[in-house]
Amino acid sequence: MQLSFKTLPGEKISTVELGGPLGGLQDKIFISSKNEVRGYTKKGKVFLGFDTNLTESINSMHVIGSDLLVAGTHVYNHFKDCKDVNSYLSSDTINDLIALSVDRTGRLTSILACEDRVLRVIERSSLILTANLTSPATTLILLNNNGGDSGDGIVYATQDGQIALLHIARSKYNWKWIIGNAKNREAARVLAWHDMTKDGTQDLLVGRDDGTIQIYGEPLERVSDTDPLIERYNYTCNESITSVQGGAVGNSAFDEVIATTYTGWLFGLTTEVLEKQVSLDTNNSNVSIKLTAEDKQKIDRLKSEIEDIERSVVKERERYQMATQEDSVGISVIPYLNINDKMLLIKEESLFQLTIEMETAIDNILLQSDIPIKLLDVEKNSAVVSHSGADSGNKVIATYRCQVNTTKVSLIIEIGNESGTLMAYVTPHAQPKACHLRTYPLRHLGHYYRTHTFNSTR
Repeated sequence: MQLSFKTLPGEKISTVELGGPLGGLQDKIFISSKNEVRGYTKKGKVFLGFDTNLTESINSMHVIGSDLLVAGTHVYNHFKDCKDVNSYLSSDTINDLIALSVDRTGRLTSILACEDRVLRVIERSSLILTANLTSPATTLILLNNNGGDSGDGIVYATQDGQIALLHIARSKYNWKWIIGNAKNREAARVLAWHDMTKDGTQDLLVGRDDGTIQIYGEPLERVSDTDPLIERYNYTCNESITSVQGGAVGNSAFDEVIATTYTGWLFGLTTEVLEKQVSLDTNNSNVSIKLTAEDKQKIDRLKSEIEDIERSVVKERERYQMATQEDSVGISVIPYLNINDKMLLIKEESLFQLTIEMETAIDNILLQSDIPIKLLDVEKNSAVVSHSGADSGNKVIATYRCQVNTTKVSLIIEIGNESGTLMAYVTPHAQPKACHLRTYPLRHLGHYYRTHTFNSTR
């Protein structure tokens, strides 16, 4: 892999989308940062710098020809040729945004995935349809990247781990299939389409919060169009998946899956068989790869460079640790680290799942609660928990000590009828030692969730 181009440092990039003319090659790169949208060619030349003048930062974006669709926390805007033509104010948080295929439907229809478990269908500035879901939708994608034969098919993932196909017409909608979450995996945050099996049909690539990457394909014998996709392959890493795409990057002869994680890792999964024997003996016919003397020199040189870099890193780390000691001369700055944390209700079991993830390794997490709670461990956890005696103002004090290079910790919390506060003191494995405080209100009302229909006979 080689670096094609690199932009100058700036504000945090929230979304990246591809765009181009309708029906043409989508080779333009659009990025959003705060309330600004910039466009780049595939060679890195800037051709668009557009300040939307929105009060909210852009969290979702979709590009169709000269139409730019953006959404913040509650406001959706439609720009045509960089002119604001339509807008809509949502009553709840917008998680994602997409539009139906204009080529196949003949109209520009936007779909908003909202936190109140509703898909809102927008035409111009009007709400024309709402689709009620069982759980908030986390991400949206067009069926086969084009909406299917009719252009109105969208696939969405929900917070409870399900994936479904929905067809949206002008005045009605209907589900084709729903993939359940029998293995209790976490929510899917990214979806993509790519033909991984070279059978002429698109496969669905799924990236989840628990680090699972899945590839779904068509069933071998489809009886009805309502039969859901089946899982063909899966891979699990220890970090949340933030992006996933299919293509041919490392080897043009084999299809690959490229994924990124919350801590910044970029890695690839390939369909190529990598179990090969390597030998310097060019006369040995039992090996798959024969290295020449020149290849051997390149490998030795790379190994030497890696060893030099490792020694330099160790030396700089020791020097930094010595400089940050209490009795040393100098000023140490506490690093600011982002924390990806969320507390979700598991409504089937009336439990809460708390997940804390950092960009660097976590040393320990101290939990302090002023009401009685029960801490239940998660199977994937590698942290060791120890409980301490609580004073009169606290009911629970527990410490989770993490193993080396642990960046994510999940735990299950069971609360009773009392209301209180849970405080989490997160200490990263870094110098100087610093603690990040996160506060979570515990309410008995949190066991309840919104319903779309009310049964008056109960």
